[in-house]
Amino acid sequence: MCNLTKHMRVHTGERPFMCPICGRGFKQSGYVGIHLRTHTGEKPYVCSDCGRSFAGSNTLAIHRRSHTGERPYACSICPKRFARQETAVIHQRIHTGEKPHVCQLCGRGFNSSGHLYGHMRSHNSNKPYECDVCKKRFKSSSSLNVRKLGNQISNRNSELAHLNLFPQTEHKFGFPTTFLSSPVCFFLCLVRLQLSAKVFPQVKQT
Repeated sequence: MCNLTKHMRVHTGERPFMCPICGRGFKQSGYVGIHLRTHTGEKPYVCSDCGRSFAGSNTLAIHRRSHTGERPYACSICPKRFARQETAVIHQRIHTGEKPHVCQLCGRGFNSSGHLYGHMRSHNSNKPYECDVCKKRFKSSSSLNVRKLGNQISNRNSELAHLNLFPQTEHKFGFPTTFLSSPVCFFLCLVRLQLSAKVFPQVKQT
């Protein structure tokens, strides 16, 4: 197959090669074989530095840049550089204002498909992320992480009350109200959380 035919699929969106398991389409036949490893769990490409394994050689090559520090893709507008080409493309849209990924329900645009995917949850009640401590569910992993940290700090508050390290008024996530007021308070709360783990090592980590 000529390179022009492969390239034209970028413009047409044609994906003639289908996964026999999930039906997902791909532009090239080789991509189907790599994708099938997500179903089989096969990861034949191993990083020689850390031992982490990957399904595709391209993914391994990108991962290796985390060890070498290589960032071959540069933003043409600002000095920032990136390890992934797609990350550089998405970043550059911050400068251009381009938002090619549009929500079909409300018309809101986004600079990446990932942001659009996260936004789509605002239109439904699906909350796939569950806190293993309080069992509350969230629409995004970032909201879940905030909740988990809030649970940790709330647990430490009761242990550290006699040290007067935390104010008594708390935010709905379990943080002291000052926690969200400034980056300095955010940092101090993290330091206090680490201190509490040392002062009370017998308290089980959440």
